[in-house]
Amino acid sequence: MNRTYIEEQRHEAIAWAQRMMAHDFLVLDLETTDLNGTPIQIAIINQDGESVFDSLINPGKFEIHPKAQEITGITSKMVEYQHTFAEVHLELYAYLAGNGPGDPQIIIAYNVAFDRRIFNAAEVYAKLTPIPWTYWQCAMENYAKFYGEWNSYHGSFKWQSLEKACKQQNITVNGKAHEALTDARMTLALVKHMAGK
Repeated sequence: MNRTYIEEQRHEAIAWAQRMMAHDFLVLDLETTDLNGTPIQIAIINQDGESVFDSLINPGKFEIHPKAQEITGITSKMVEYQHTFAEVHLELYAYLAGNGPGDPQIIIAYNVAFDRRIFNAAEVYAKLTPIPWTYWQCAMENYAKFYGEWNSYHGSFKWQSLEKACKQQNITVNGKAHEALTDARMTLALVKHMAGK
């Protein structure tokens, strides 16, 4: 791939991170029952790294896949007496809804396509009104451009796992990876790093 293009894309990713840092935003992370399941943990932090929402979620009749238990450490016993997604949705609505079409709430996630799909599917399943005026942004796609590892087979920049991305940039965050609050803080640290903060 042309080095000039790679450098241009890196500068584009830096500019994105700088734009994000110039606005109020939230970072959201989910842990789920499986890749097509429902949330079992949700964490939201603000751009100062302060926890806005952090809770285990009872997935109802959805079973936690053994692989998800292995990765997250979250067991069925741990979520048995927690609130369901429907029960915490009103609180999430208060944090995540923007103030109108011209003033949406910026939500950054690492792999937005996954988190947003799971979140929206949980709303549909529980017959909830979708949270309006949200402006989702993907830190993973922008970091891929920032890091610049080209995937010739796919003809695009290679996506890096969050844990790997932080290691590549020598970013250390206290906590356990694949725990929603820690992952949200890792995502924030990565965006700040990309912005030169």
